[in-house]
Amino acid sequence: MADLAENLRTELVQIVGNDVPVEQGKISEETEADPRVFFQRDSEQADVLIGGGPGLNEAHFSVEIFGTDVAEVQALAEQMRALADDGGLNGKHGFFGLGEVLGVYVTDQDDDYEYRGMDADEGWHAAALDVQIFT
Repeated sequence: MADLAENLRTELVQIVGNDVPVEQGKISEETEADPRVFFQRDSEQADVLIGGGPGLNEAHFSVEIFGTDVAEVQALAEQMRALADDGGLNGKHGFFGLGEVLGVYVTDQDDDYEYRGMDADEGWHAAALDVQIFT
């Protein structure tokens, strides 16, 4: 079974297309693509029931979109933030990549969020989302 991060990457590629690189952990220095998407797991909590069995698992991922065209960056963020019925991630449940999820919820990052995907933002526009996944 695929890792939750791999499943998220699969879903992001389906949304943005194969021409936009989607990278986990860091943006490769060789990548000159514009726009580009970066994502990283921020936290994960697995509940355990009193009897020792597994409970609800909750994971948070930061997803960052970078590009030189602000309209394109915002359009990609809107596509990801859209409802699942409209091709986005928000409210998605059931099949997710090669696995299954109970629910996916997408919100904007806080105003004080510090971008991690790029060291410098000279000439780049950015959008950041928090993706909450329950399994």
